[in-house]
Amino acid sequence: MDDMKFDSGKIRPDYFIIGFKDVLQELFKIFTLGAQKYAPHSWQLVKNGEERYMAAFLRHYFQYLDGIEKDDELGISHLSLAIGNLCMVRQLQINKNKLEENENEKR
Repeated sequence: MDDMKFDSGKIRPDYFIIGFKDVLQELFKIFTLGAQKYAPHSWQLVKNGEERYMAAFLRHYFQYLDGIEKDDELGISHLSLAIGNLCMVRQLQINKNKLEENENEKR
């Protein structure tokens, strides 16, 4: 009998993880440092988080555009720090949307 697995049409996170493993390692480092400095997942509790992390994204992105490769304090690529900030912005948006959907379902 052939080895059969019916997984066509399913998402393939391995494509992303394998294809972007080095970028992910940089993001893991950024979020680990953040958790050590503050607390794990504390970024989710920041007041006006979407606005503040978008501002941080823009600061790091402009540093990158100005040709400044690494953040002086962290020694990490400004572009990677910008990506990390966008991840937080997007996750906060998703969390807010899920909360609103749950509230609407209760009505």
